[in-house]
Amino acid sequence: MPDFTDRGFESSCIKPFYECKDGNFGLFLKTTSTPKILVQLHDAENVDHKENLMVEQNDTSINIRSPLFKKGYYTLGLFSKRNEKYTLAYTVLILNTGESNWKPFPKNTGHYGPTPDFTDRDLKLLV
Repeated sequence: MPDFTDRGFESSCIKPFYECKDGNFGLFLKTTSTPKILVQLHDAENVDHKENLMVEQNDTSINIRSPLFKKGYYTLGLFSKRNEKYTLAYTVLILNTGESNWKPFPKNTGHYGPTPDFTDRDLKLLV
């Protein structure tokens, strides 16, 4: 635990297992600083689900959310930067017993502007 808190995370956040009943996973971590982080999400078959991660960070917290489209186990790895290198700071095991009703995030095609499914997500341009 000292390594976790030395990286800028509060010790009250440590919980190694989460059960997600509706397929919409959320993890809120309090921080004592603003660590540089990377987050990885893999299912039981070790398939990477990084395209479904949403990470929000401010001076006092990190909020990680992800739809989980299949039932089963997932691992979430939180890496933080120390000595110019990202190393594992925290691992969470997630048991998902439901299926998310979120639509998958669109794949980034490298083009800017709305994609064809933009309006299907009830989004509107504010221009």
